[in-house]
Amino acid sequence: MATLSARATRKVGYARSTPDDPELERQREALQRFGCSIVFESRSRERDFEPLHSAIAGLGKGDVLVVWSIGALDLPVYIVSDLVGRHGASLVALAR
Repeated sequence: MATLSARATRKVGYARSTPDDPELERQREALQRFGCSIVFESRSRERDFEPLHSAIAGLGKGDVLVVWSIGALDLPVYIVSDLVGRHGASLVALAR
């Protein structure tokens, strides 16, 4: 008899922009439409990775980290992909 995992797969969003850029709201809306249950946001002119680290730290096996674009990560994709993969999760970008 097969058993189902009690933990459902989650889509966790990450949005990033500068303080005076309206792009953050568009990113948030797109991530929510895609089904992200929570969206971590970084709105800074500096390289603030705390929201991204928090998003990755909360991932579990089968979860998906969803970003607006790979460029929004402001880190090499292979680093983020490796960190996400260590949690048994995957990475998806909505735009190029």
